[in-house]
Amino acid sequence: MNEIKCPKCGEEFSIDESYYNLIVKQIRDKEFVKEVKNLEAKYEKDMEHQLQLSKMELQKDFDEELADKDAEIVKLKAKMESDEKSFYFRLNAFALLKTYNYNTNL
Repeated sequence: MNEIKCPKCGEEFSIDESYYNLIVKQIRDKEFVKEVKNLEAKYEKDMEHQLQLSKMELQKDFDEELADKDAEIVKLKAKMESDEKSFYFRLNAFALLKTYNYNTNL
């Protein structure tokens, strides 16, 4: 027989081993479920935090790549404008040379 003291009234009473084991099992099961729920909540919170960090890192990488691409576009546009100006300059020079040669041959 096991002696148990009531936490509310303080009265002690005896119960046989099988009832005592049932009470202990009930307490253990209740504590186990409570602990599992706590761990589950912590895991979910950690996963949410990791997800947020991953999203932030991906956004940062995307923004950096986008900035690199924008810079490359600006550079290529500048080169294209420069090449276009050079082309028109050479075209004008060629046209002047042809006009000069034409006028000289007359």
